[in-house]
Amino acid sequence: MTTAPHGPYGGPGGLVQLSDGDRQRMARLYEEVQGRLREMSLIVARNLGMEISERTKVMLRPVTVASDQSATHDEPTTSSDGQVEVHCTETSPHHFECGCYDYQAGTCGPC
Repeated sequence: MTTAPHGPYGGPGGLVQLSDGDRQRMARLYEEVQGRLREMSLIVARNLGMEISERTKVMLRPVTVASDQSATHDEPTTSSDGQVEVHCTETSPHHFECGCYDYQAGTCGPC
């Protein structure tokens, strides 16, 4: 491990200033990831008949899913390793309609 001037993890708060080359590469990677997530969101929205608006949030995060088909969102849930939330649109204040893609099953659905 390389030690920075202010310790092993950089300056105050553990922050390390990236080189110009690394910063440029991080910016390109960020744009690429955001574009790919947006594309995933469009696919999920199209297949579920969901609307896209300026309030659509695109994200990549593990979610919990109902343990069986009869369960509702208010019932206990279990974790699914392959299911990731990729598309949420705020349809009214603090109410979101979300779509998820399950990598293991190759399916998408509301979540």
